[in-house]
Amino acid sequence: GSGHDTAFSMVQQSDSKLVLAGYSYNGGTNYNFALGRYNEDGSLDSSFGTGGIVTTAMSASDDSSYSVIQQADGKLVVAGYARVGSSYRFALARYNTDGSLDGSFGSVGKVITPVGVSYAFILSVIQQADGKLVATGYVHNGSNYDFGLVRYNTDGSLDTNFGVGGVVLTAVGASQDYPFSLIQQVDGKLVAAGYSYSGSNYDFALARYNTDGSLDSGFGTGGKVITPVGAGHDYVYSVIQQANGKLAAAGYSKNGSTDNFALVLYNTDGSLDSGFGVGGIVTTAVGSGAQAYSIIQQADGKLVAAG
Repeated sequence: GSGHDTAFSMVQQSDSKLVLAGYSYNGGTNYNFALGRYNEDGSLDSSFGTGGIVTTAMSASDDSSYSVIQQADGKLVVAGYARVGSSYRFALARYNTDGSLDGSFGSVGKVITPVGVSYAFILSVIQQADGKLVATGYVHNGSNYDFGLVRYNTDGSLDTNFGVGGVVLTAVGASQDYPFSLIQQVDGKLVAAGYSYSGSNYDFALARYNTDGSLDSGFGTGGKVITPVGAGHDYVYSVIQQANGKLAAAGYSKNGSTDNFALVLYNTDGSLDSGFGVGGIVTTAVGSGAQAYSIIQQADGKLVAAG
């Protein structure tokens, strides 16, 4: 666009092309959803949108996307938030392979969902094995922010078999809770990861859900796990399921005045894996301060964290 452009998520398509998603200033007063698609050599893909770029006004005000995925059918789903009046709402857009909005999804390719009280922001979206979409983010309950999950049918309608009318809100701790990452395990259960305020610090926080959106009582305490990593604030931004079924969460931990990479490995029941690091926890000082925002597992089983 003509002003600030910021990308938050990237996906490699099945044809090896890369898609970046975020937001772009529209030159007027608002930000819009923004996508760019690149060929393997890094050039913009001229067959996508206009010269490789697509921007979408989800509402009459500010819109920002934080997560992009490619569905099994090749279509792209971008998720974030849309501002409607004074409230912020979950927002998703689905695109055909040429970058045009998919008219079979929601209203002309767009879905906007009010969740909670006035403030709701998607930070991650996934497609389940059955084709349904699940979005997670933080939702205001009137007093605090909670983990929020919404499941959509393939046409963008709310899946009423999930939670209450398609919506699940979870108070992980007694105060503010923010989920940043969502995965579906191989057994179909969902795991949301982020951080929770303990009253003095933020700690790693995970919640696991059954396929109907209920909390999985076989995980942690009533489906929830809160892990203090260091003596200060601890934040999770990415979670994966390893090939052996264990969950690895990555973020950062404050060591006095310095931020360090932080990784925690959990057994399938949510307990810490004592064979990893010190009691399941690894912190790594990188430079004069470092924050991890993404983690993957290589084919050889090793973990790579980046930030």
